[in-house]
Amino acid sequence: MATTYDYAASNNRRVFLLVSLFAVIVLAAVWAIGYGTGLAYYSRPPDDSGSYGTYINRLVAKNVMKLAFLDGRSGAEDPVEWVAADVPAQARSFAWRATAIAVLLLLLLLYSPFALMETMTLNAAHALRLQETDHRELYRLAGTVFMTAGLPMPRLYVVEDDSLNAFTTGFSPRSACVVLTHGMLDKLSRPELEAVLAHEAAHTSCGDCRLMLTAVSSVLLFSFLSEVFFVAVFLGLRRNIFASVLFWIMGAVCGVLGFVVAPLGRLAVSRSCEFRADALGAHICRNPAALASALEKIQADSRVEILDNHPTMVSMCIANPRGEKNLFLAVTGLWNTHPPIEARVAALREMDGRI
Repeated sequence: MATTYDYAASNNRRVFLLVSLFAVIVLAAVWAIGYGTGLAYYSRPPDDSGSYGTYINRLVAKNVMKLAFLDGRSGAEDPVEWVAADVPAQARSFAWRATAIAVLLLLLLLYSPFALMETMTLNAAHALRLQETDHRELYRLAGTVFMTAGLPMPRLYVVEDDSLNAFTTGFSPRSACVVLTHGMLDKLSRPELEAVLAHEAAHTSCGDCRLMLTAVSSVLLFSFLSEVFFVAVFLGLRRNIFASVLFWIMGAVCGVLGFVVAPLGRLAVSRSCEFRADALGAHICRNPAALASALEKIQADSRVEILDNHPTMVSMCIANPRGEKNLFLAVTGLWNTHPPIEARVAALREMDGRI
């Protein structure tokens, strides 16, 4: 039977693979942008025409004159050379220089982006830090739960919303932040709140927070690169058709990754993480019934309005905070951010009495 350490190691491997994939894709994108930009910047007609329009006009006139002097007979027509012979080499040199700069920037930024993601996540939810002096009982409860899971004390935050939801962020257990809505503090009993904290502790213990932050970063990265490439298409159209085609292909690839592949992968990971966190949380608090009862209350009112404009954060919550209903999505299940609450509750009821 897999243990928490096995799950944590598996998630660490996933994070390493995702970060490595991001680095490769970013460097490939930088090289492609550099090469396309180099083609567009260095492109010039193979003669001294100054522009492609003048070059083509001269070439057409020259070939017409040849045909006229040969009395309509076919002569040796000058081929159209769209790019000067030395332009691709110059563009490649420019691309490699840009890639070298990108490598240095990646190495420099490797230590900061996830801390930045934590801050952005908390700011997006408008989460307010709860001071231990004002909420001793809640901190005592959270400390007991996290200590049982072998984790350090988390920082606690609250979202001023009467609905019921929660999520955890933090790239490591030492930086873990548990965010609860105000409704969770008011409407859940002590055992139910303890069970919810145990669920969040399970996420932290397994490294799910790190994995989800990485997955969210991947979606944002691919989407941003796609937009950059499609904007760059217009630069290529003005200067060089080859650069435009290259930008369009890279934009389409990043668009598919950013808007289809990465979100589907992130949602699939989120669904499996929620089932696992329910099971491990029940083991931590030794009360599956309390977690099942909390999930039933959460299902009745899980929408957090402040997160309507932050769809990338939906999969981080204990339940879907947007409350979207769609028959096609419900049937296929591909775009579901969480497993059905009914299935989660049924699994916990089955566990009850065996722990």
